[in-house]
Amino acid sequence: MGRVKFGSIIHQMNMRMNSLKRFGQSKHDAKADFRLEQKAKGDVWNPASAPGIYSFKTFDSYHQTSMEFAKWLKQNHPEIKDIQVIDKAIVIQYLQFRQQDGKSAYTISKDMSALNKVLDLSIRKKEANLKERSYKDVTRSRTQKAHDRKYSPDNYKNQIVFAKACGCRRESILGGNYQVKPCSVWQNQNGKLFVSLIEKGGRFRNAPILLTYEKAIREMVPNIETRETISDYKMDAERFRKIYFNAEQPFLFTKYTNKIDNHAFRAEYARARYQEEIHKKESAGKQIKADYRGYDKECVLKVSKSLGHNRPSVVVEHYFR
Repeated sequence: MGRVKFGSIIHQMNMRMNSLKRFGQSKHDAKADFRLEQKAKGDVWNPASAPGIYSFKTFDSYHQTSMEFAKWLKQNHPEIKDIQVIDKAIVIQYLQFRQQDGKSAYTISKDMSALNKVLDLSIRKKEANLKERSYKDVTRSRTQKAHDRKYSPDNYKNQIVFAKACGCRRESILGGNYQVKPCSVWQNQNGKLFVSLIEKGGRFRNAPILLTYEKAIREMVPNIETRETISDYKMDAERFRKIYFNAEQPFLFTKYTNKIDNHAFRAEYARARYQEEIHKKESAGKQIKADYRGYDKECVLKVSKSLGHNRPSVVVEHYFR
């Protein structure tokens, strides 16, 4: 019997990465299907997980990690010829090497997530003796940086107002599969403005427009359509997709610069949305609690939904601080 040829570790990692591509598919739907599948088997699962990779950005990030790991593996474990035999112990050794090499907790978390996905593992920080991430380590979008001053805000006035008004990601302003059109903006029967967005991982959401910016958005997008609110997530998302692709409309914006820190606008939106929800709750005579890391959990969850995040911890650590 001849020797089995696996191809190089780099080739095998590339093949595995390609098998995980789910571009254009809904990660939200995949997570729901995966949850039902795991429940039926009686297995424990991570509610934030879904088989495959749904974002080009995530794919590029995970591919970089897998290539760095493959090179390390070749130098430190040349005896390994088949990625199928790579176990937790080997990956933990690599993650600890990265930690000792001075990589940030955020980088190591990204590496761990990538290798768990690519190699179908379930390593946790505690068992790998890795440092936990902390919002205190984040420096991005906290203060004005030099590159933030290298563009003229006047050239992107409407784009900036729109991003601040709804907390959308950069891809909705320019370059995404659902880059905003006039039909993306709508109002309910009470006149409340929303923007329908499909962003990261194909996830759909209706982001409420901040009251402060409603007038500016109405001037930017005349003749806003009134739509009935749909409580069913899948039906609502499908309705928007049909409206979007049937609308023969130009994009709202045709330019945006990478020098603009769009993430900072999301943080500004998050804080303003939280204050709106607090004010709404106070006006209704309801008690304001500090039952989630010093914030009112009910209001935090609403902000989290507006931003397209599942975990309220992301909002508190990355947007409120």
